[in-house]
Amino acid sequence: MMKKGVLVLGALGFAAGSIWLVQLVKSQSSKGDMENPAITLSGSAARQTFLQEQGFGNAVCVATDTIKLPAQPDENYAAYVTLQERQKLPLTQYLGDTVTRYTYCADDCGTMYIELICTDAGTLAGAMTYDVAVFGDFGGIF
Repeated sequence: MMKKGVLVLGALGFAAGSIWLVQLVKSQSSKGDMENPAITLSGSAARQTFLQEQGFGNAVCVATDTIKLPAQPDENYAAYVTLQERQKLPLTQYLGDTVTRYTYCADDCGTMYIELICTDAGTLAGAMTYDVAVFGDFGGIF
């Protein structure tokens, strides 16, 4: 009788531990999704609001281009990919895809510009600021 009791308690402990582990894994995966939620910018008003939230209230869209991202980034594109990774933007998921690049002047059309790279669904895949007066000077939007 004592052996059956120990066996039952062991089985219950195993079941409870398994349920706890499954719940832990689920909570960790959903927590990861919340830490890096996708930013969706569907339409010019959404992009403008986003730029205002980032401190670029006077930004004016000066160009919209359809571009194809390189399937394999070369050494020149590597710094841009690294910048997007630091900003937790999903650019690498869209390498090889055709996307839309929105270019905004940030300072009353002086030398500071902003680029937003968006998918057809409006997902912000990449973003950067740059100064046209200083070659190679670019940074993140966040």
